[in-house]
Amino acid sequence: MKTELLSDLADFKHGTTPSKSEPKFWGGGVPWASSKDIKTDILEDTSNHVTELAVKEAKLPLAPVGSLLIVVRSGILAHTVPVAEVRRPMAFNQDLAAIIPKSTRTDTSWLRLFIKSKSMEILREGIKVGATVQSFRSGYLKGIRVPLPPLDDQIAQVKIVSESLDAIESSRSNVESQIEDSARLSAALLESEFKHGSPIGVRPRAALNAQWQWHTLSDLARLESGHTPSRRHPEWWGGKIPWLALPDIRKLNGKFAYETTEYTSDAGLANSSARLLPIGTVCLCRDASIGYATILGKSMATSQHFCNWICDPERLDPEFLMYAFMAAHDYLRELGSGSVIKTIYMQTIQSFHVCAPDIAEQRRIARTLRERLAAAESLTAGLNERLADIERLPQRLLASAFGPA
Repeated sequence: MKTELLSDLADFKHGTTPSKSEPKFWGGGVPWASSKDIKTDILEDTSNHVTELAVKEAKLPLAPVGSLLIVVRSGILAHTVPVAEVRRPMAFNQDLAAIIPKSTRTDTSWLRLFIKSKSMEILREGIKVGATVQSFRSGYLKGIRVPLPPLDDQIAQVKIVSESLDAIESSRSNVESQIEDSARLSAALLESEFKHGSPIGVRPRAALNAQWQWHTLSDLARLESGHTPSRRHPEWWGGKIPWLALPDIRKLNGKFAYETTEYTSDAGLANSSARLLPIGTVCLCRDASIGYATILGKSMATSQHFCNWICDPERLDPEFLMYAFMAAHDYLRELGSGSVIKTIYMQTIQSFHVCAPDIAEQRRIARTLRERLAAAESLTAGLNERLADIERLPQRLLASAFGPA
C-alpha cells in the first residue's frame, strides 16, 4: 500500500506554558493540557485552564477539534506513547505536540490508532533517552510513513478495532475487580479466625473468645531488637548471614523468610548490636511498613526497623503470632508516631499483649490459615498473570490491524 509522510498529512504545533507569576493568565475557560491529561483516547477537558488573555498575550498555540495531542517529552515515554483526540479547542504545554490533519483523506481516529500501533517502534527508534526525561528525536514524528487506505476503509477499521479494544478493556476491569476481591479474601480469612477485634493490644481488654486469654507478650516470647552494621565498613557486608531489612518485608509478609536482599558477615555482627536470631523468630516491622510480619526460615539478623519475638514453643506458636500481627495490621499502624515516617517505639512494643487460645488451638488456627492463605495467594497470582496477558492484547491487536509494530 502507498505510504505518505506524516508531515504531508498533518501540520504540527508545539505548546508552551504561560507565566505562572501572572494570575491573569490562569483559571479561565480555556483548557490547557499537560502530559498528565493524556490518559484517555478522547480529551474533552483538562485539569488546568488558562484565560483568553493568556492565549492572546502569551501567544499560546491552540489544538483545534479533530487534532491529536501527543506527549513528546516526559519520563512516561520510557514505557508508552500517550496520544489523544481533542474534542474542544485547547492550549497545551511544551511537553506536548498537536498533530493537525490537513487532508480530508485522513480520519483522526484512524491516525490515532495507527500511531498507537507503532508505539513499540517509536519507543525503540524515535525516543531520545535522558537522565530522567525522555523526548522524541528531532523530526522523527514528521518522518513517520503512514499507509493511506480509502477513507471509508479507515472509518470501518476504526469501528472494528475500537469495539475490540472496548471488549479488552471490559475484561481488564473485570479481572482487576477480581484481584481486589482476592486481596480482601486474605483479610477476611484472618478475620474469620480472629473475631471481635485485634488480637494484639498494649493492654488487655475483653477476650476475643471465651476460650482465649490475654497474655503479656513478653511472658510468652523473648523480645530482640535489630541493628545495622556500619556502612563505613564494606568488608562487613556481602557475607553469608542473611540480613532482613525494609526492602524485604512486603514480599515476605505472612511467609517464611529464607533469602534477603543484603547479607552481612560474622565481623558485621561482632562489631554491631545486630544479633543472629534463630529459625522460627517472628519479625514485625515497626516503621515505614508497620504491621508486616514474617517468620525466619533460617538464622539471620535484622535491621533496627524490626522487633523480633522468639516464642516459647510450649506456650506460643510462631505462625499463630505472625497471623495475629497480620490480623492486627490496622491497629498496629495506629500505634505509629512521627510526622513523616510512622514508628512504633520500643517502649510501646514492650507493653504488647496477645489474646490467644491454648497451644493446640493456636497450631490448628495456624495450619488452617497457612493452607487457606496459600490458596488465596495462588488465586491472586493466577489473576495477575491473566491481567498481564490482557494488558498485552491491545498492542497485539493494533499491530495485527495496522501491520507489524
